This record gives sequence, structure tokens and C-alpha cells, in this order.
Amino acid sequence: MKKMREQLLGKLNEDKKNSMVNYNKMLTQIRAMMRQDKTLQLKKEVDDYLPMFNKFLEEREAIMNMLDRDLDEAENQFRRAAQQHQNNLQNLQAEQQSRIKILDDEFDQTVKELMMEYIIEMQELERWNNSEQSELQEIFKLLEN
Repeated sequence: MKKMREQLLGKLNEDKKNSMVNYNKMLTQIRAMMRQDKTLQLKKEVDDYLPMFNKFLEEREAIMNMLDRDLDEAENQFRRAAQQHQNNLQNLQAEQQSRIKILDDEFDQTVKELMMEYIIEMQELERWNNSEQSELQEIFKLLEN
């Protein structure tokens, strides 16, 4: 009886062990099937998202191309405006130099005119002074006589 009991216990343990091995095999197979299903599901989702993503990329690329063209145009406008500004500054500088030259010439002319007037006036004053001195000398001579 004891031997039979040991045999039954041994068989029970072996059956438990085989059950555990079979359970683990089944679990492994179920997991493999679940992984395969999940992989297929994810591949389908990727395939579903791919056209949307490609459209999104195309839209972004179109926006970037448009912004690039806008930037090029803005740079060209800036260059043209800067060149025009430089030309305007040069024209203004030339005009101011011309005005300064005219004013300088007018100043020189006015100085010459004033010098001439001064010289003429000095000569007149000297003549007048000489004539006055002559008259005074004559008066003094007459008074002395």
C-alpha cells in the first residue's frame, strides 16, 4: 500500500510537473499569438496613420517653401530699400555740400564787399580828415598872423 501510495504520489507529482510544462507551453503559444495579433494591429494603425502623416509633412513642406520665398522677397525688398536709402543719403549730402558751397561763396563775396566798403570809407575818412586838418592848419595860420 505504501508502495502504491508512493507510486500515486510520484505520478501525481509528475502529472503536476507535466501540467505545469504544458501550461507554460500553452501560455507561451498564447502570448506569441497575442504578440502576432498586436503586431498586425500596430502595423494596420501605422498604415492608417501614414497617409495623414505624409499629408501633414507635405503641408509643412509647402508652408516652409512659402516662408522661404517670403523671406527671399523680404530680403530683396530690404536690399532695395537700403540701397535707395543710401542713394537718398548721398543725394542729400551732395545737396548740403552744394548749399554749403553757395553759402561759403556768398560769405566770401559779402566779406569782399564789406572790405571794399571799408577801404572806400577809410579813404573817404582819411580825405575828410586830411581836408579838416588842412583847414585847421589854415585857420591856425590865419590866427597866428
